[in-house]
Amino acid sequence: MWKYLGEFHGTKLVILKDVFFEFWQEFSGLERTLREVLKSEEFKPKPEQDSLRYKKASEFRQNYAKD
Repeated sequence: MWKYLGEFHGTKLVILKDVFFEFWQEFSGLERTLREVLKSEEFKPKPEQDSLRYKKASEFRQNYAKD
């Protein structure tokens, strides 16, 4: 989630990564709420960001596909 927010939404989190992970473990139910918020029109990714997401997903599948 840390990397997703920075890469696909251009956010700059002003919290230490370790602190973010501790928070996320304790309040993991917030992820569902955050995903719902990110679906709203104002947070929809721009076409170039969306294509980057699909490109990275494809690269991931190719790199980790079982033979």
